[in-house]
Amino acid sequence: SGKCDAAIIVTASHLPEDKNGIKFFSSNGGLDKKDIDELIFLAQEEAIHWYNIGLMPPSSGNAGVLCSELVNFMPYYKETLKQAIGREVDPNPNPAKPLSNLNIVVNPGNGSGSFFNDLLRELGANVAGSLHLTPDGTFPDTIGVPNPEKKEMVEETIKACEACNADIGV
Repeated sequence: SGKCDAAIIVTASHLPEDKNGIKFFSSNGGLDKKDIDELIFLAQEEAIHWYNIGLMPPSSGNAGVLCSELVNFMPYYKETLKQAIGREVDPNPNPAKPLSNLNIVVNPGNGSGSFFNDLLRELGANVAGSLHLTPDGTFPDTIGVPNPEKKEMVEETIKACEACNADIGV
């Protein structure tokens, strides 16, 4: 869309469950091992800084950014998304429920995108036709692992949209 310089996808992936993780993309494409190593180094430095100023619990390892306590960034991420969606919906007759006129099917394929269903509902969307909402890295309910480019997953989402007369399926 040209609105971003880069993107990070936190994903249960469409790879085997031992390959779950993070994907990085910029306008130049995905990152290579050297780039990932640099990001890890920078994240470790930042984690030390955050620990020193009291924002993050201590690390559970010598070389990792893993924490000995849960650091839950999801509430912040969710609120940021809500604000961004609210800003982008135009015209917005109902600021508290900007998606109140939309019927949306969410199909995360039991992957990490399941929380979008709750977020969209909170913003007023009707998400009753959504499917495969329970996160599970073994992807028990789907046609294999979730992949929005996989024909079977697209067809399943289209059928769910048609069944509930959805405005959009994601």
